[in-house]
Amino acid sequence: MNKSLEFTTTNRNALVLNYKGYQYTIKREYKIMNEWRCRRRPCTTSLSLCRNNISVIREPGHHTCIPPSPEKLVLDGALSRMKKRANEETLPIPQIYSQEIIKLRVNNPDMATGILFPLLDSIDASLYRKRAQNYPKIPKSIKELIIPDAWKLGTRGEPFLLVDEICMNIVFFFIKIFYYCSINGDDRLLMFASDWSIQYLSSCSQWHSDGTYKCRPLLFSQVYIIFGFNNMIIPCVYCLTTKQDEHVYSKILRNLLRIAQQKGIYFNPKRVTCDYELAAINAFQSVFPSVHVSGCFF
Repeated sequence: MNKSLEFTTTNRNALVLNYKGYQYTIKREYKIMNEWRCRRRPCTTSLSLCRNNISVIREPGHHTCIPPSPEKLVLDGALSRMKKRANEETLPIPQIYSQEIIKLRVNNPDMATGILFPLLDSIDASLYRKRAQNYPKIPKSIKELIIPDAWKLGTRGEPFLLVDEICMNIVFFFIKIFYYCSINGDDRLLMFASDWSIQYLSSCSQWHSDGTYKCRPLLFSQVYIIFGFNNMIIPCVYCLTTKQDEHVYSKILRNLLRIAQQKGIYFNPKRVTCDYELAAINAFQSVFPSVHVSGCFF
C-alpha cells in the first residue's frame, strides 16, 4: 500500500482519504477504480485510486480551497485510531482515549493538543457506538434477552452458562406457584460456573453467598454469587435473578446440586455465611439440612 495514503473516518463513520495535505471523500465507485473528491466544498478537485484503495491511478489537479491545517490531519488520525480500537479492543473507552492522547503528545511535542483535541465528553458517544457494533442490541425486556452461543462458553470452550430458565407465575386458590419452564414468562434465572469452579466448591466445607452488589444488569434484580472457602475465598457460581425470594434461592441450590451430580461431583458444606436475608437462610437449610448457616454483614 502507498505509505502516503492514510484513511480516517468522519463523525458518521464515512471513510476519509488523507493525501498530500488534503482530505477526500468517496465520490464514485467504478469496476476498476474509485474516484475521490476534495472534502472542502465547492472545490471539485479529485483523484482516482485502484479498486481496493491501495495505490493512486490518477493524481489530483489544482485545488481551489485552502488545505486543512497539519494539526487537523493529525487529530483526525488519532480519532480514527480511537474508533478502531474501541471496535476491536475491550479496554475501557476512557483508557483508550488517554493512551491515544499521550501517544499524540509524544509524537507531536510542538502541537498544542490540549487546546485542539476534543474532550472525552464530546466524542465518547461515537466511540461507544463503535464498540456497540460488536455486541447484540440491548433488550428492552427479559423476554427479549438472547445470549449468543459464543458467550455461553468459558475461556477453554467448556459450558459456562449452565442454567437459563424462564418462569411463569401461575395463581391457584390465591397461592402463587412458580413453574420453571422454557416458555415465555415474567421472571428469569441465569447461572454461570466453570467445571473448575464447581470442582473447587465441592472441596470446600465452608461457603459464602452474597447478593448485595449494587452493580447489576438493569433487567435483573440482583447478582447472586456463591463462594467457596478453602484457604482462600473464590467466587464459584454467578447468578442473575429477577426475584429475591426463597423459591429462587432454593432453585439455585437445587440446580447446582443437579449439575454437580451430572459431573460426578458432590457437595458437603458444613458452614455457610450469608447476609441476614431470611429467604436465603431458609433455602440453604432446606437444601442442606445439616449445614450451619450464620449471618454476617458485608
